[in-house]
Amino acid sequence: MPEDFGFSIQYGVGKKNEIDTFKGIVIKDLVDNGTAKANITLSDKEMFEIYEKMKDINVLEKKKFNSKCELEPYEETEWKIIIDGKTVTHSIREYCDPTSDAE
Repeated sequence: MPEDFGFSIQYGVGKKNEIDTFKGIVIKDLVDNGTAKANITLSDKEMFEIYEKMKDINVLEKKKFNSKCELEPYEETEWKIIIDGKTVTHSIREYCDPTSDAE
């Protein structure tokens, strides 16, 4: 695992949920009750396991996320990943028939 590996993921309706290893935070959307925020630092083992899973899905490759049949309200997911000095971002707007990359 490269020393600079880190990621942030925002997801859900309005992207109110967040996991950010750069800032060391997790935010959970409580829907009608605002959000809850916690300072969390993942262990080296946890980061390595996530890194390995990201390698398994070839997270650095360009992905196809477009599909048909948009639902309302829709969920969004945005990834920012840094690996070996490369920054990769993926944005997904959830659809009712997601592509295999979106899955």
